[in-house]
Amino acid sequence: MVKELQFIPVAAKGTIENGIDPNLRVLSDSPRLKMILHNLIGNGIVYADLEKPSPFVRIECLANKETWKLMISDNGIGIDKVYLKKVFDMYFRASEKSHGSGLGLFIAKEAVSKLNGSISVESQKDEGTIYVVDIPNDLGKPGAADNTHQQNRET
Repeated sequence: MVKELQFIPVAAKGTIENGIDPNLRVLSDSPRLKMILHNLIGNGIVYADLEKPSPFVRIECLANKETWKLMISDNGIGIDKVYLKKVFDMYFRASEKSHGSGLGLFIAKEAVSKLNGSISVESQKDEGTIYVVDIPNDLGKPGAADNTHQQNRET
């Protein structure tokens, strides 16, 4: 997943820190998870603050058999507080630096909803942004042990 985002020109100027335990096991809808990660990590890359000495996007995850929490944080340009309630709205763009359609975070939120999860954002202009995604881990469902997938560190 991270390799797929390396084509974004600013990706070479910062780091993507993968803090996901390589032994983490979750069971969920892989295409939707990939879409969520792609949009959230991609935003962190696109809105990096290249004036900072070490721009980064950090990926972390906490999980148990019932739920898991995915955290994507960055030290990018941040989002002004007046826009935080609108960032998941269709076609909304919070920055004049926006070149996209304003659909990425909307799509991520819809995908999280389809997984019966929730997504939230905390941000401070010029400091960075943190997205937190809470999703049920289907690993806790009866019969799921036969269908487990190991979350690959490359995701």
